[in-house]
Amino acid sequence: MKKGFLVVVGIFCFLSFGMPCYGSEVEDFEEISEVEELEEIGEIEEVEEIETVEELEEFEDYYNAPYAALTLGAVLPQTADYANKLKTVGNSTGIAVAAALGQSFGGWYRGEIELGMQHSKIDNSFVDSGSFMNLTAFVNAYLDFPNEGPFTPFVTGGVGCVRFSHDKLKLTNGGSIKADNAIVFGWQLGAGLGIELDEKNSIDLRYRYFHSAAPNLKAIEDMKNNSHSILLTIRHDFSVWK
Repeated sequence: MKKGFLVVVGIFCFLSFGMPCYGSEVEDFEEISEVEELEEIGEIEEVEEIETVEELEEFEDYYNAPYAALTLGAVLPQTADYANKLKTVGNSTGIAVAAALGQSFGGWYRGEIELGMQHSKIDNSFVDSGSFMNLTAFVNAYLDFPNEGPFTPFVTGGVGCVRFSHDKLKLTNGGSIKADNAIVFGWQLGAGLGIELDEKNSIDLRYRYFHSAAPNLKAIEDMKNNSHSILLTIRHDFSVWK
């Protein structure tokens, strides 16, 4: 009975912690499935330094850590379809900023909540002066492709709400359009390359396509609202390893 009980306990420990039940000491890393899975993420020299269950759990947290990110970038200029007057907004080069809090999952996946802003001047033959702005609240997901080097390609997408607004527009015919705003659904897609600076800090360079539903504005109907951006992100992981 006692022997059977010990066998059951041993199996439970193996399934729960991915390792033999040898107290707090880990004697054979080849028997630890979690370590093997971590090694698949990339070349991890620090695995040999792990000697206790607690250290292994901390090491796993390195790849399941929360993070904070700050983004700055350029909204690329677009040419408007002038045949529809203001329905398609052309813009000069603008600015995009964002801040995000997220969580990494096993080195392959990330999820985050992002607050952002992009601002551009309107470049349209019917508008003499004016600008528009998008304030965004998005939930984003990332798929990373880790490897043995410091460079990690990734793809990303997100959905959320967008507050589109424009200031008072002065028209070339002498008229004007009052400032207006609307809240609509929006989404974004992107792809880029992450560069690891050290164990906790990295930078991401990515392209982003942004699109929202047509804002319901008083003076402009069925207006298209989209943009292309090049973004640079600084990301800090709050991992406990090292």
